[in-house]
Amino acid sequence: MARDRLSRLPSDPPKLSDNEQPRYELRGSNIPRIDTFVQTPLPWMLIATVDAYSNGTIFQKGRAASWINAALTDHSVLTADANTEIWKRAELLYALKYVGRRLAAK
Repeated sequence: MARDRLSRLPSDPPKLSDNEQPRYELRGSNIPRIDTFVQTPLPWMLIATVDAYSNGTIFQKGRAASWINAALTDHSVLTADANTEIWKRAELLYALKYVGRRLAAK
């Protein structure tokens, strides 16, 4: 599963400003409702990539390291402290702390 994850990394990491807005139908009442929420994929992709890293092939590890470096040096990450969407800053900080701990342990 980890190797599959690494083989499906997009060529470029998403920007911190990139959003996904899934929609879910809420069931359980007679009134149909749709719940939408906003997610930013970058922090969670960083975490998943770092978790999968140790199980990758040498080539996957090289690509993952390059991908992580590109993600961490992207302008949207370097200027995240100026981002007015504080929830994005919080998610990024969580991911950076996690990535830092995982990389320091290796």
